[in-house]
Amino acid sequence: MKRVDAFATPLWLEDLTELEPVRQSLIQAVRDLRARSETPLERKSNRNGWRSAGTLLELAEFAPLRDRLMPSIRAALDDYGVRPGSLAFTVPAWANVHDQGGYNVVHVHPGCWLSGTVYLEVPEGAGKLYFNDPRPAAMMEHLPLRPDRPQTPARQREKFVAQPRNLLLILFPSWLPHGVEQSDCAERISIAFNVQPAMVRPE
Repeated sequence: MKRVDAFATPLWLEDLTELEPVRQSLIQAVRDLRARSETPLERKSNRNGWRSAGTLLELAEFAPLRDRLMPSIRAALDDYGVRPGSLAFTVPAWANVHDQGGYNVVHVHPGCWLSGTVYLEVPEGAGKLYFNDPRPAAMMEHLPLRPDRPQTPARQREKFVAQPRNLLLILFPSWLPHGVEQSDCAERISIAFNVQPAMVRPE
């Protein structure tokens, strides 16, 4: 019998280890931005923490991250089947800092193609990124599954959990519902971003 896993959803994971020499300076830049922030920015999916403005990659301190992200974004779009050079896009990015008990509620990113996150500071107890099964009908399935069968991503039910680590990049389709489990640590720092269509200004 031949098995075919239909309607697969891609996730792209990559270790950006070449950024290790600048990781601490990126962390400090995020801390400095938070210290200069007079009031918390608009709360979106984040809870118990701080979120920067979405212009992070425009700052000189984050140029090494911006330059490293672009090849990975283009590679993911290519792997997704997008014709090279056919899409003009921007990459708004923001810092997420989770304090003790911080988390993100389940959400999606409307109007974007891909979304992603890069982890800068992942202490013990940091919340994990998770993805909900995007097939609503699958939520109705409650089968007694075999405990001896490995739960690979293609066989996951309800939720797929990704364990964060320093300088891990995770990219995913923006329509995929995702959230972050509650953190049991003092400071979890990540950089989130979207890949979205470039806005064309009228003449």
